[in-house]
Amino acid sequence: MEKYKIVGYPTILLLKPDGEELDRIVGANKPEKFLVSLEGFRTGSTYLSNYLTRLEDSPNDVDLMFKIAEKYTDRGDSENAKEYFSQVVETSKNDEQKATASYELAMFDLKEDKTESVSKFANEFGETELGIRAGMKLAGYFEKKKELEKAYKTYWKVVEKNPRNANALNAFAWFSAENEMHLEKALEAAIVAVKVSEKSPQIVDTLAEVYFRMGKNKEAIESIQMAIDKDPEDSYYKEQLEKFKKAQTANK
Repeated sequence: MEKYKIVGYPTILLLKPDGEELDRIVGANKPEKFLVSLEGFRTGSTYLSNYLTRLEDSPNDVDLMFKIAEKYTDRGDSENAKEYFSQVVETSKNDEQKATASYELAMFDLKEDKTESVSKFANEFGETELGIRAGMKLAGYFEKKKELEKAYKTYWKVVEKNPRNANALNAFAWFSAENEMHLEKALEAAIVAVKVSEKSPQIVDTLAEVYFRMGKNKEAIESIQMAIDKDPEDSYYKEQLEKFKKAQTANK
């Protein structure tokens, strides 16, 4: 499947008998959206070739440019995707569409180890969902590069801009717990995240992990039990409980 540059799973390919690609669906979709995609398969209306032909007839159609850029992205063709996303940024009068195209261009830069455009985007759009996502992607990039202090500062910047965003708080707290950095701040963030998320089990697990890393095994056990009460079938939370109990016993 390397030939087709699969960029995400699941991916459904529509091919000619000779193996030439006509179209693809990337990622899991809700039934209604999936049926729309299948109809595009049937009629050919969503083929990349169809969009390119239509753009020749309507060269200023920004919506078509955006769709073509998305098609190239799904195919792993970054050069062509960047070309069309750049055209969208230059010509679109739709702020949301322009911001999305800018985000995608920044993500392509990040794959090439270029961080400046991602940082700029995160600063400019920091209080939007795309801005939060960009900031967290950048922090994750630094984390993978083992540049932990940069990662910490980047996560924290996202939290400062979005002090009530459960996902941002949770990501910051989990990173800090895993790397045992600034645990007091991580605890504050995790407590707020639990409250904002209305005790989401995944986020309560982060709180438990922070307590554990701080050596507060009793609080870790109490917290993970909350997650188990919310989702009693999840085996991971039960494993966490056993880990915390063993640590508590060892410290007696």
